Amino acid sequence: MNPKRIIAAFSMFCIFATALYLRIAFIMSDDFYLETAKSQSSYTLTIPASRGIIYDSNLNSLVRQKMTYHAAVLLNENNFETILSHAQGVTKEDLLTQMRTGKPFICTLDTYQINDPNCIIFPGYDRDEESGTVRHIVGYCQDGTGMSGVEKAYDELLSAKDSPTKITYELDGVGKGFTDRTPEITYGSDAKSGVVLTIDQNIQQLCEKIGRETIEKGAIVVMETKTGKLKAMCSFPEFSLENLEDAVTDEENTPFLDRSISPFNVGSTFKVVTTTAALSMGISPQETYTCTGAYDLNGTVFRCHEHQGHGTLDLKGALMASCNPYFIHLGLQITPSVFLKTASDLSFGKQFELAPGLYTQSGSLPTSAQLEEPGQLANLSFGQGYLTATPIQLAQMFSSVGNGGFTPNPILVEGTTEDGKTVDSTAKTQGVQAMTAEIAQIIKEDLTACVMEKENQKSTPQTTTAAGKTATAQTGIFTESGEELCNGWFGGFFPVEDPKYTVVVMAEQAGEGSLVAAPIFAQIVDGINLIEGVS
Repeated sequence: MNPKRIIAAFSMFCIFATALYLRIAFIMSDDFYLETAKSQSSYTLTIPASRGIIYDSNLNSLVRQKMTYHAAVLLNENNFETILSHAQGVTKEDLLTQMRTGKPFICTLDTYQINDPNCIIFPGYDRDEESGTVRHIVGYCQDGTGMSGVEKAYDELLSAKDSPTKITYELDGVGKGFTDRTPEITYGSDAKSGVVLTIDQNIQQLCEKIGRETIEKGAIVVMETKTGKLKAMCSFPEFSLENLEDAVTDEENTPFLDRSISPFNVGSTFKVVTTTAALSMGISPQETYTCTGAYDLNGTVFRCHEHQGHGTLDLKGALMASCNPYFIHLGLQITPSVFLKTASDLSFGKQFELAPGLYTQSGSLPTSAQLEEPGQLANLSFGQGYLTATPIQLAQMFSSVGNGGFTPNPILVEGTTEDGKTVDSTAKTQGVQAMTAEIAQIIKEDLTACVMEKENQKSTPQTTTAAGKTATAQTGIFTESGEELCNGWFGGFFPVEDPKYTVVVMAEQAGEGSLVAAPIFAQIVDGINLIEGVS
């Protein structure tokens, strides 16, 4: 080749190379490209902040926080086997693939005792939902999102508060982390904020323990008599979060159903409503009726559970004996509109919001037109017919008697907290005056006699005085042998002198309330007094 041409070509190459170098220098001086280059030489890992906490009224966690160990790991030949032996939910092949990338990653370990500069461990807390309490009400999460209960109602609050931890590594020219350089760590904050419920963890756990031992299907509710604040809400059977599909498809036991807020046949507990309506119409508590074992209403015979009859009873005696014919006699004197208003004022037929989007069911009441028929009025008088109610509604009714006639709305949420120490309370007692204080006192004395004076009464606690009423509610459901399945109830309050708590027990399709629910009531009352140091 001609030497002159070679020299010319070389000169052109130099000119081109110089221009390219200057162009690259100009480009790299641009802020955008400088930032891009910087980001390409680093790699940031994020450990999400813990979900906010659901507290009880004493600021104890109801979601049973368990210690977890998240680790930022940069794998190499020296620490591979150690990480493999302690990492949870990953396989050897997963780790080999990760090591080939040369990039750091986040994993969960079963220990914090790993001494390796390329394994930085961050202790934290996760929900231990399986061993938590108030399971039906607290609900559960899926992939960090609340799916039911309070977790769902307050999902935005519980998931949007605290800042994550960030770990930033330097990368070499091929995008691998430097094992001999310490990453930059920006620490987040532990979640302390959350929602505070009115539930008392100690009372809740007591009721859960007693219920598991004594109730196959049913509910227990404990309410502050004066305020309506719910201190315990239990539903049986409970469900396992590890087997949610089984809980949803179990049609026989329906463990996913929250029975504390679901309606059932209530039976003789409703005689408190009948009594209130009768007294409000001016009927005397000394009103007497002679029970012969049945009440014949135009050819329709209503049987008393005492087939031989109770003889002549006044109101107090009728409540103690739970005499159906007496209450039919009483109920037929009550104007239907008064009956229904009294029932409504005592919570029946009403739905209540416990948390955003979380409601109790309303249950059912007969209509005014239906009560124009004497047979329906008679049925309602002793708690049968077109009537269902929830355990919470019965707790409201008994609370009304205990606190002078005021029916409180149920309260589940006390408020919120930012620091886990102080509460921004939003709870406000609301309700309706269902009866005069004088009427409430009459019924209170009679219900006290039902517990404290009646012989062989299994509801009588050992540690205090109490008042209440039993029920054996017909369901219209029969076994193959023809035996009707009945809901056993007991509801009442204690201590009588200054009622603090109302307790309602419902054993679904379990038999007589005096046998299956009354002893549980007494056990809970004594258990609460033991917790609170009352003897």
